[in-house]
Amino acid sequence: ASMAAGAPDDMQVDRAQDADVGEEAEAVRQQSAAEIEAALKLWGVMEQRTSAQARELCEQLRLVLEPTLASKLKGDFKSGKRINLKKIIPFIASQFKRDKIWMRRTAPVKRTYQVLIAVDNSQSMLAAADYAREALAMIWKALAQLEVGDVGVIQFGDTHGAKVVHSLDQPLSDDAGARVLSGFSFDESGGKGVPKTAAAGPFETMLKTSLDSLREAKGSRSWH
Repeated sequence: ASMAAGAPDDMQVDRAQDADVGEEAEAVRQQSAAEIEAALKLWGVMEQRTSAQARELCEQLRLVLEPTLASKLKGDFKSGKRINLKKIIPFIASQFKRDKIWMRRTAPVKRTYQVLIAVDNSQSMLAAADYAREALAMIWKALAQLEVGDVGVIQFGDTHGAKVVHSLDQPLSDDAGARVLSGFSFDESGGKGVPKTAAAGPFETMLKTSLDSLREAKGSRSWH
């Protein structure tokens, strides 16, 4: 009888705990939504400030970063990747003498570069934080407009070392740009107080992380 009497109390406690968990989850969702909205707003401001510079940089890079991959088929060849259907009738009509009916990939038209942008997130950048954010947004948009290939972002300058905040296999979308930009606080210690014998400095760590990221991307990327 005593157990039966205690059961409703236990159920009430469980319901109360479930309610608390639900409220906490809702609070986290609201906070996340607010953070996302703030990040997108900041990205919009930086994008608006640097739109003209991004277009100019894109055109400058277009001259330097030439296309590396041929993706369009064209030409009249005796062998190739695909038959030009327009040449079939003349080929038959000529009793198979006009046999240049094949197309090939000739001039490169697509860029397949792999670019890593490293941004110092230490306190030394605090005075130039807005300039750093604008520079990141400008480069991001310029590379996206150029369709340069794969672009990644590395954050460095704290005691925890460098980390990839946008991997090379992720697209250069505005949502991704907002997320990356919001992750920079420019208030990290920059490795101060860490013995030099304990680990490599921030710059050395960034270089190692960059090389590791490029090797991994190179091994997994297959361009078509």
